[in-house]
Amino acid sequence: MKKLAVVMFLVFALISWGCDGGTKDDTGNTGNTGDTGDTGNTGNTGNTGNTGDTGDAGDTGNTGNTGNTGNTGNTGDSGNTGDPVCESNYEAKCYGGDVYWYDSCGNKEDVKEICDHGCKDASCGDEGELFPHDHAGFYWSDILEETMIQDDAINYCENMGGKLPTIGEKRSLIQECHLTVTGGPCGVTDSCLSWTDCRDSDCDGCPFVDNSGKYSVFEDTGIFWSSSLLSDDTDFAWSVDFDVGSVSYHFRSTPFRFRCVLVK
Repeated sequence: MKKLAVVMFLVFALISWGCDGGTKDDTGNTGNTGDTGDTGNTGNTGNTGNTGDTGDAGDTGNTGNTGNTGNTGNTGDSGNTGDPVCESNYEAKCYGGDVYWYDSCGNKEDVKEICDHGCKDASCGDEGELFPHDHAGFYWSDILEETMIQDDAINYCENMGGKLPTIGEKRSLIQECHLTVTGGPCGVTDSCLSWTDCRDSDCDGCPFVDNSGKYSVFEDTGIFWSSSLLSDDTDFAWSVDFDVGSVSYHFRSTPFRFRCVLVK
């Protein structure tokens, strides 16, 4: 027991001596810091619960029916336009060789003047004035400078107091072309007006020479209307071309020159 006490005393004394007055040894190296342990895995997040079903929306109420639109009232009838007021004796015109009054609406009224020698420009002509050319038993007018379609030429001559000549009368003005003069072999006459049965190559006339009017009694040139229609197609009318003395036909709506004729 005494030995154990002595030993403990010595140990205690050595420790006290080392702490208070002994030379300190170099401090030993600090040991390596141990590796940090792995962080544990984060636990899985639990699944989000399913959202509950949205409740069904209630049915929309039915829209009420639209009321019927009332009928539109009938539009009243327009009042009648009054008849135009036509001024009487508004102007004078030639009609049938005499002078007549016409109102402002274009209606023919009473005769203004009876003409013995034809009418032109709303005036009676003197003897020989409107039809100054005497040939083959007819009095012939001068050439109207204006060309006209056949219907207008017919009306003009009638209002002048004469008429548009037939193809036979027109052929009487052809000269120096033996094929188409009156009595020549061209088959178109006042009694034969078919282009298939009456017209042949003789009706083509004679060679063109110049513009002197060689083939015309009055030295006319170009195409002139007659009043005769084709018997097989009345949209066409017969004519004479004085440049070559030919007898041919054209649409009645084509404007040509003409002379009017007055029977003696």
